[in-house]
Amino acid sequence: MIARIVLLTVLFVVAALPAAADEITELAACTNKVFAEIGRSHTWSGKAPKGCTARIAVEKRPGGIFVAAWASERTEGGWTMSAFSGAMDYVEIADKKDLALASADLTARAGRLERCLTSIRTYNDPLECRDRSTTSTHVGERFGNEIRGLVWLDDSGRHAVVEYAFGSGSSTPPLPADLFNGEFLRPGTAIDLHR
Repeated sequence: MIARIVLLTVLFVVAALPAAADEITELAACTNKVFAEIGRSHTWSGKAPKGCTARIAVEKRPGGIFVAAWASERTEGGWTMSAFSGAMDYVEIADKKDLALASADLTARAGRLERCLTSIRTYNDPLECRDRSTTSTHVGERFGNEIRGLVWLDDSGRHAVVEYAFGSGSSTPPLPADLFNGEFLRPGTAIDLHR
């Protein structure tokens, strides 16, 4: 009986997460456009590519470039946020053919992650993915809860991570948790792709 109550509670919380899974492939498309821009110009403009309404962050890491795209919105009593982050090697970005293959890989991985996120929200089953979620309660001026979850593929392939979150008690969603592992690129910074 207790196990059923715990399971129902977990399913209720996960089902209540308003992160839109269908946003994941759109966010992945935005990251691919950023990688393409960097491949063409060897810089990042600092602006979201045409057709992308997501916020974008670009980091330089030892092995390549890391791009995160996320969308957030205010809801009654709080906010929601969905994010997708992916990485490519410098060599892949520098070569048009390799860039096209890497972009196709990121798109495919985003589709798989989207299916896992839908399954997590519907059945609490991560399918082929791994997931981790945290719930925190804020007490102070404004009382509220924050639920954040990360989903990634359980293989040794390319870095691709989905984050979904929602919160109340704060009017501003945090930055995606998958950031802050490298050096943020400022707009216009030259990127040496031929390392």
